[in-house]
Amino acid sequence: PLIVAREEEWFQREVVVPWAECYRRGQTPNTCILCNPSTKFALLCREAKNRGFDAIVTGHYAGVEEQEGRYLLKKAKFLPRDQSYMLYRLSQDQLSMLYLPLEGMSKDQVRAIAVQAGLPCAAAPDSQEICFIPDNDYRTFLAENVENFAEQYGPGLFVDTSGKRLGEHRGFPNYTIGQRKGLGIALGHPMFVVDIRPGSNEVVLGTREELQGKTFRAKNVNLMKYASLPDGFEV
Repeated sequence: PLIVAREEEWFQREVVVPWAECYRRGQTPNTCILCNPSTKFALLCREAKNRGFDAIVTGHYAGVEEQEGRYLLKKAKFLPRDQSYMLYRLSQDQLSMLYLPLEGMSKDQVRAIAVQAGLPCAAAPDSQEICFIPDNDYRTFLAENVENFAEQYGPGLFVDTSGKRLGEHRGFPNYTIGQRKGLGIALGHPMFVVDIRPGSNEVVLGTREELQGKTFRAKNVNLMKYASLPDGFEV
Protein backbone atom coordinates (compact mmCIF):
# COMPACT_ATOMS: atom_id res chain seq x y z
CA PRO A 1 0.00 0.00 0.00
CA LEU A 2 1.02 3.62 -0.59
CA ILE A 3 1.60 5.38 2.74
CA VAL A 4 1.80 9.18 2.64
CA ALA A 5 3.57 10.97 5.50
CA ARG A 6 2.89 14.72 5.49
CA GLU A 7 6.14 16.38 6.49
CA GLU A 8 5.99 19.89 4.97
CA GLU A 9 7.20 21.61 8.16
CA TRP A 10 10.11 19.18 8.52
CA PHE A 11 11.08 19.71 4.86
CA GLN A 12 10.93 23.49 5.24
CA ARG A 13 13.08 23.41 8.38
CA GLU A 14 15.64 20.81 7.30
CA VAL A 15 15.97 21.54 3.56
CA VAL A 16 14.53 24.83 2.33
CA VAL A 17 15.84 27.07 5.14
CA PRO A 18 19.43 25.65 5.13
CA TRP A 19 19.40 25.80 1.31
CA ALA A 20 18.52 29.51 1.37
CA GLU A 21 21.07 30.16 4.13
CA CYS A 22 23.84 28.78 1.91
CA TYR A 23 23.13 31.44 -0.73
CA ARG A 24 23.03 34.10 1.97
CA ARG A 25 26.57 33.06 2.98
CA GLY A 26 27.82 33.21 -0.62
CA GLN A 27 27.83 29.42 -1.01
CA THR A 28 26.17 27.15 -3.57
CA PRO A 29 24.10 24.34 -2.00
CA ASN A 30 23.29 20.97 -3.52
CA THR A 31 19.68 20.47 -2.50
CA CYS A 32 19.55 16.68 -2.70
CA ILE A 33 22.72 16.31 -0.64
CA LEU A 34 21.13 18.51 2.03
CA CYS A 35 17.87 16.57 1.88
CA ASN A 36 18.97 12.94 1.73
CA PRO A 37 20.43 12.44 5.25
CA SER A 38 18.27 14.98 7.08
CA THR A 39 14.91 14.32 5.47
CA LYS A 40 14.37 11.72 2.75
CA PHE A 41 16.30 8.85 4.35
CA ALA A 42 15.73 10.04 7.91
CA LEU A 43 11.98 9.85 7.42
CA LEU A 44 12.06 6.66 5.33
CA CYS A 45 14.09 4.89 8.03
CA ARG A 46 11.88 6.26 10.80
CA GLU A 47 8.68 5.12 9.08
CA ALA A 48 10.17 1.71 8.23
CA LYS A 49 11.21 1.09 11.84
CA ASN A 50 7.89 2.31 13.22
CA ARG A 51 6.05 -0.11 10.93
CA GLY A 52 8.30 -3.08 11.68
CA PHE A 53 10.31 -3.19 8.44
CA ASP A 54 14.00 -4.11 8.36
CA ALA A 55 15.05 -2.36 5.17
CA ILE A 56 14.33 0.38 2.66
CA VAL A 57 14.92 -0.01 -1.09
CA THR A 58 15.53 2.86 -3.49
CA GLY A 59 16.40 3.26 -7.16
CA HIS A 60 19.71 5.08 -6.73
CA TYR A 61 22.62 3.95 -8.88
CA ALA A 62 25.13 3.09 -6.14
CA GLY A 63 26.01 0.23 -3.81
CA VAL A 64 26.33 -0.49 -0.08
CA GLU A 65 28.90 -2.89 1.35
CA GLU A 66 29.56 -3.97 4.91
CA GLN A 67 33.21 -4.10 5.91
CA GLU A 68 34.53 -4.75 9.40
CA GLY A 69 31.30 -3.63 11.00
CA ARG A 70 31.06 -0.41 8.99
CA TYR A 71 28.75 0.26 6.06
CA LEU A 72 30.49 1.71 3.02
CA LEU A 73 28.92 3.51 0.08
CA LYS A 74 30.21 2.27 -3.27
CA LYS A 75 30.07 3.66 -6.78
CA ALA A 76 27.61 2.07 -9.20
CA LYS A 77 29.10 -0.60 -11.43
CA PHE A 78 27.65 1.34 -14.40
CA LEU A 79 29.70 4.49 -13.84
CA PRO A 80 27.93 6.83 -16.29
CA ARG A 81 24.89 6.70 -13.98
CA ASP A 82 26.70 6.65 -10.64
CA GLN A 83 24.80 8.53 -7.90
CA SER A 84 26.98 7.72 -4.90
CA TYR A 85 27.89 11.41 -4.62
CA MET A 86 24.23 12.12 -3.79
CA LEU A 87 24.31 9.74 -0.83
CA TYR A 88 27.71 10.37 0.72
CA ARG A 89 26.31 12.03 3.87
CA LEU A 90 24.06 9.11 4.88
CA SER A 91 24.66 7.84 8.40
CA GLN A 92 25.75 4.32 9.35
CA ASP A 93 22.23 3.61 10.62
CA GLN A 94 20.69 4.74 7.33
CA LEU A 95 23.18 2.78 5.20
CA SER A 96 22.61 -0.35 7.31
CA MET A 97 18.95 -0.39 6.22
CA LEU A 98 19.54 0.51 2.57
CA TYR A 99 19.30 -1.84 -0.41
CA LEU A 100 20.13 -0.56 -3.92
CA PRO A 101 19.11 -3.16 -6.52
CA LEU A 102 20.02 -0.97 -9.54
CA GLU A 103 23.71 -0.90 -8.59
CA GLY A 104 24.90 -2.93 -11.59
CA MET A 105 22.31 -1.86 -14.17
CA SER A 106 22.25 0.80 -16.88
CA LYS A 107 19.41 3.29 -17.23
CA ASP A 108 18.39 1.66 -20.52
CA GLN A 109 18.04 -1.72 -18.80
CA VAL A 110 15.89 -0.19 -16.07
CA ARG A 111 13.67 1.59 -18.61
CA ALA A 112 13.23 -1.68 -20.53
CA ILE A 113 12.06 -3.44 -17.36
CA ALA A 114 9.64 -0.57 -16.69
CA VAL A 115 8.24 -0.90 -20.24
CA GLN A 116 7.72 -4.64 -19.77
CA ALA A 117 5.94 -3.95 -16.48
CA GLY A 118 3.68 -1.37 -18.13
CA LEU A 119 4.87 1.49 -15.90
CA PRO A 120 4.19 4.99 -17.29
CA CYS A 121 7.44 6.28 -15.75
CA ALA A 122 9.38 4.24 -18.34
CA ALA A 123 9.42 7.22 -20.70
CA ALA A 124 9.79 9.95 -18.06
CA PRO A 125 12.70 12.36 -18.63
CA ASP A 126 15.55 12.46 -16.14
CA SER A 127 14.90 14.86 -13.28
CA GLN A 128 17.33 17.78 -13.12
CA GLU A 129 15.42 20.52 -11.31
CA ILE A 130 15.16 21.32 -7.61
CA CYS A 131 11.97 19.55 -6.48
CA PHE A 132 10.45 22.57 -4.69
CA ILE A 133 11.31 24.96 -7.56
CA PRO A 134 9.54 23.48 -10.61
CA ASP A 135 10.86 26.06 -13.12
CA ASN A 136 14.39 25.85 -11.63
CA ASP A 137 14.47 29.64 -11.17
CA TYR A 138 16.10 29.69 -7.74
CA ARG A 139 16.81 33.42 -7.88
CA THR A 140 13.10 34.30 -8.07
CA PHE A 141 12.33 31.77 -5.33
CA LEU A 142 14.88 33.42 -3.02
CA ALA A 143 13.54 36.89 -3.78
CA GLU A 144 9.97 35.79 -3.03
CA ASN A 145 10.64 33.64 0.03
CA VAL A 146 13.47 35.30 1.95
CA GLU A 147 12.24 38.26 3.97
CA ASN A 148 13.60 41.62 2.75
CA PHE A 149 15.78 39.78 0.26
CA ALA A 150 16.10 42.67 -2.23
CA GLU A 151 16.99 45.14 0.52
CA GLN A 152 19.54 42.84 2.16
CA TYR A 153 21.20 41.51 -0.97
CA GLY A 154 21.10 44.37 -3.45
CA PRO A 155 23.58 45.45 -6.14
CA GLY A 156 27.30 45.47 -5.41
CA LEU A 157 30.62 45.46 -7.24
CA PHE A 158 32.30 43.04 -9.59
CA VAL A 159 36.05 43.18 -8.89
CA ASP A 160 39.03 41.29 -10.23
CA THR A 161 41.44 39.31 -8.06
CA SER A 162 43.58 42.41 -7.47
CA GLY A 163 40.54 44.37 -6.23
CA LYS A 164 40.08 46.47 -9.36
CA ARG A 165 36.47 47.50 -9.98
CA LEU A 166 34.98 45.92 -13.10
CA GLY A 167 31.29 46.82 -12.90
CA GLU A 168 28.11 46.27 -10.91
CA HIS A 169 26.35 43.01 -10.10
CA ARG A 170 22.73 42.49 -9.06
CA GLY A 171 23.32 40.91 -5.63
CA PHE A 172 25.82 38.21 -4.68
CA PRO A 173 23.28 35.38 -4.03
CA ASN A 174 22.57 35.45 -7.79
CA TYR A 175 26.02 34.04 -8.57
CA THR A 176 27.91 30.81 -7.97
CA ILE A 177 31.61 29.93 -7.91
CA GLY A 178 32.71 28.82 -11.38
CA GLN A 179 29.89 30.63 -13.19
CA ARG A 180 30.80 32.10 -16.58
CA LYS A 181 27.51 32.67 -18.41
CA GLY A 182 24.82 35.12 -17.35
CA LEU A 183 27.14 37.46 -15.47
CA GLY A 184 25.71 40.52 -17.18
CA ILE A 185 29.13 42.05 -17.84
CA ALA A 186 31.27 42.01 -21.01
CA LEU A 187 35.04 42.17 -20.56
CA GLY A 188 36.19 40.98 -23.96
CA HIS A 189 37.40 37.59 -22.75
CA PRO A 190 35.95 34.74 -20.66
CA MET A 191 35.79 35.49 -16.94
CA PHE A 192 34.57 33.26 -14.14
CA VAL A 193 33.26 33.85 -10.64
CA VAL A 194 36.26 32.88 -8.49
CA ASP A 195 35.10 34.19 -5.10
CA ILE A 196 32.03 35.65 -3.39
CA ARG A 197 32.49 38.06 -0.47
CA PRO A 198 29.21 38.51 1.40
CA GLY A 199 30.71 40.94 3.91
CA SER A 200 31.60 43.51 1.25
CA ASN A 201 28.95 42.42 -1.29
CA GLU A 202 31.67 41.80 -3.88
CA VAL A 203 31.73 39.16 -6.59
CA VAL A 204 35.30 38.42 -7.70
CA LEU A 205 35.90 37.58 -11.35
CA GLY A 206 39.02 35.92 -12.71
CA THR A 207 40.47 33.81 -15.49
CA ARG A 208 40.14 30.04 -15.74
CA GLU A 209 43.60 29.74 -14.21
CA GLU A 210 42.60 31.93 -11.26
CA LEU A 211 39.55 29.72 -10.72
CA GLN A 212 41.72 26.69 -9.97
CA GLY A 213 42.28 26.18 -6.24
CA LYS A 214 44.82 24.09 -4.33
CA THR A 215 43.19 24.05 -0.89
CA PHE A 216 39.73 23.72 0.57
CA ARG A 217 38.06 23.83 3.95
CA ALA A 218 35.67 21.04 4.97
CA LYS A 219 33.12 20.69 7.76
CA ASN A 220 30.48 18.13 8.78
CA VAL A 221 32.72 15.42 7.30
CA ASN A 222 31.14 11.95 7.10
CA LEU A 223 34.08 9.55 7.46
CA MET A 224 31.92 6.49 6.75
CA LYS A 225 34.73 3.96 6.65
CA TYR A 226 36.12 5.06 10.03
CA ALA A 227 34.48 5.85 13.34
CA SER A 228 37.13 8.56 13.84
CA LEU A 229 40.53 9.58 12.50
CA PRO A 230 43.59 9.33 14.77
CA ASP A 231 45.99 12.27 14.92
CA GLY A 232 48.44 12.31 12.02
CA PHE A 233 46.32 10.01 9.86
CA GLU A 234 47.21 10.58 6.19
CA VAL A 235 44.37 10.76 3.66
